[in-house]
Amino acid sequence: MPDTFKGFSSFNYFSNIATMIYCEYPLPIPLNEFVDSMYYLKGDMGVSEKDILPDFKTDLIFLFDTKLKGFDGHAGYTIHNGIINGFRREPFHFAYTGHVEMVGIRFLPFGFTQLFGIHQKELTSLLDPTDVLRHKEYSEITERLSSESEPKLKFSILESWLMDVLGKVRISTSLAIRAIHRITSTRGIMPLMSICHHSPSEYKQLQRFCHDSLDIAPKYYSRMLRFEHLHRCIQADPRPDWLAIVAGFEFTDQSHLIREIRHFTGLPPKSFLSKINSII
Repeated sequence: MPDTFKGFSSFNYFSNIATMIYCEYPLPIPLNEFVDSMYYLKGDMGVSEKDILPDFKTDLIFLFDTKLKGFDGHAGYTIHNGIINGFRREPFHFAYTGHVEMVGIRFLPFGFTQLFGIHQKELTSLLDPTDVLRHKEYSEITERLSSESEPKLKFSILESWLMDVLGKVRISTSLAIRAIHRITSTRGIMPLMSICHHSPSEYKQLQRFCHDSLDIAPKYYSRMLRFEHLHRCIQADPRPDWLAIVAGFEFTDQSHLIREIRHFTGLPPKSFLSKINSII
């Protein structure tokens, strides 16, 4: 097994209605410029629902003997084999019942488009992977994944595939996309002028790029990223030290933190804590 699996972490948790395993694997260099992480979920879920907050990432999900029901605010979708949940601008709700097994790749903003040459405007809704990827290639990857029972082996298959894809494409990265990568790597906390090396022209290019491609200001994207990492931090510690969070995430004060929680979830902090595991 490659040394890169040193970063592998696994979380097992049990309740009176379900037993499941969840594993997450951060990608090594150079794939970490395009992919946030890979993840694996398996278990008897009972009836479970999740909400994915907007993050402008793209998920490629492989399903095995699993039926997933998704809702994008306009219509419902039943998914059996796999799905591309692309470039999320709006909250996405999904539900599953009974046995679930899935392995997914969560691409950073523009990571999928750079690797597979698909314009981001084509990734704004739920897509069948065979509508975007070559059917034979997708079928072969799915078959190889289904033949392995260990999450680490599934991750190894996907990592090798992505490295092969990366080796075959010519990556063209603009100043604006590099700035997006820096915003992502600094969790939305670093000031934008520092991200842009204090260059007014680079800052204007980033603003124009975000408005044209994301339809939001770069400052708002930074806020989204900061909240995403805040959410993960609180998930890891269900009894958070709010004052430490205010300082660590550079909020002005506790009221500022509360406003951000309400803005992104519609919930006050106590309700957010009670529903923390149903929000992704």
